Amino acid sequence: TKLRYLVNAQLPSGMKSWRGCGPGAMEFSSGGYRMVATTEFASAVDVLHVFKKDGPRGRKTRAQDSATAQRRYQEAAAEQANQQTKH
Repeated sequence: TKLRYLVNAQLPSGMKSWRGCGPGAMEFSSGGYRMVATTEFASAVDVLHVFKKDGPRGRKTRAQDSATAQRRYQEAAAEQANQQTKH
């Protein structure tokens, strides 16, 4: 249901910005899980990564999860650029 807010250009409660994935990247936390998504491209919401947060490790996100979100953001940016050059 939180994605519906993003699709309608509204900011749902519990969302915060996510560093390293462009100006439209957001993070949502729920029940020990995190979702990183962006609304930066076209008129869609791209879910970049969903992962389980390690409770005993504290608040810091694992480097692997950050790298996955960053890589998928770059892939989405490249795809968006390819679509723009075709039109």
